[in-house]
Amino acid sequence: MAFAVLHIEKNKGGRSGLSQHISRETIPANANPSKTQLNELLIGTPNQMADIEERIKTVKQTVTLKDGSVVERGIRNDAVLAMQFILTGSHEQMLQLEKDERLEGWKKANIKWLQETFGKENVINVTFHMDELTPHLHATVTPIVDGKLTAKTLMSSNNLRKYQTGYANIMKPFGLERGIEGSAANHTDIATYHSKVNHELPKVKEQIKELNQEISFKKGAAQIIDFVTLGTKGKIDQKEAQISTLTEQVDELHNELLKAAKANEISQNMNRQLLRETETLKQQVRELSLEPTKAVQQFISRLNTYFRNNKIDLEVEGRGNEKDMKIYLNTPHDRNRQQGLNI
Repeated sequence: MAFAVLHIEKNKGGRSGLSQHISRETIPANANPSKTQLNELLIGTPNQMADIEERIKTVKQTVTLKDGSVVERGIRNDAVLAMQFILTGSHEQMLQLEKDERLEGWKKANIKWLQETFGKENVINVTFHMDELTPHLHATVTPIVDGKLTAKTLMSSNNLRKYQTGYANIMKPFGLERGIEGSAANHTDIATYHSKVNHELPKVKEQIKELNQEISFKKGAAQIIDFVTLGTKGKIDQKEAQISTLTEQVDELHNELLKAAKANEISQNMNRQLLRETETLKQQVRELSLEPTKAVQQFISRLNTYFRNNKIDLEVEGRGNEKDMKIYLNTPHDRNRQQGLNI
């Protein structure tokens, strides 16, 4: 199930840092600089604070005195001048919309909902970001109704629920649904989220770098062993050919014995002599069968000696029976898990 994501928070005066993030005057750690050119300013200018101030000029704050007279007053320093929105959806579904070339329609539907819900004149900035993990929109809305700042009313609990429901309804054609109403999920404000990302991302990148180095090291070691074992493999193939030839000779002698015994054409002495020859050939076959395993074990011993002498923290071991010997490459981490790399 894919969900529509609508995040709203208050924006008081002096929050220029968020404006710089949205306009990419400063590049956040989680952004991909190679994709920044795909970002779009859909409504407004790069200077959001100036756009907010221009819109706030139309506000007429008044107060009613005890005598009933109404006078204008200035805007309080702690007044909420704008509301900041993040509009997006579940990661997989947003990528699917991109793949299906439906993001343009999705952006238009978002802008239509913002303007119909808060008034076209109040939607002063909409920016589309493609350079972060999930495509999303940032929107800045001034909370002005009838010439007055009314953020407290617009962001009441009842209205916030209505926004979530209304937004989810216009997102249904894009495969996005409303989250669980009344959920106890905790939400992180935008500034805190980006602070956490900038703090944690370098650690994650370093972990990825270490993993890639370990993978490259294992691949390189495996290639070395493959190269060195070519000579041993050739010797094993040669011994297997000799075993095959001797096995055929044994079979021929057995057949000869059977025929001779049935026809009573040979003496008992000759029979014993042939049996001895047969046993000798069988012993040679057994010894040759062990030679490939011995060769592999000798190779493993030489390779481990080479690693120790050159202070390479690797270990090679052979497992299996005489007929099915496999070589494994172990790192210190692998040895702790009793596992290895099957070469």
